[in-house]
Amino acid sequence: MQREIKFRGIRKGTTNEWLYGDLSHVNGDTFIFPIDGMNSPDYYEVIPETVGQYVGQKCYHSEDDFKELYEGDKVLTINGVMTCVWNNDQCRFQLENNNVGIGFHNIDISTQPIIGNIHDKTTGNRRNRTKEKGLIFILR
Repeated sequence: MQREIKFRGIRKGTTNEWLYGDLSHVNGDTFIFPIDGMNSPDYYEVIPETVGQYVGQKCYHSEDDFKELYEGDKVLTINGVMTCVWNNDQCRFQLENNNVGIGFHNIDISTQPIIGNIHDKTTGNRRNRTKEKGLIFILR
């Protein structure tokens, strides 16, 4: 079985610069080696708490575009806003809300929009609006 294994994290010293690539831990620090062709320097320190793994799924973004789903992403489903998390007991990534998990085999994840992530202040507990497919959803 071949699958793409990559990570993302917010670059240390910035507020919202996401880096995508290979993950490394050196002397207690966390680094991402970018995969987008950046070459100077070859790696960047990231905030460890913001690191999330690509889960091998893509979600709806627009009619002809899909976004990669990462651990910590928030997804809008018929069951409300759910967060992509790792479930140790079942050895899988899943969507979860209020400790209720839904495996990817139980939902067509490609039709669900990513609306943010746990590190994005705009999708926290505040009320927000997001426009998707011409509809406005109220998020709580």
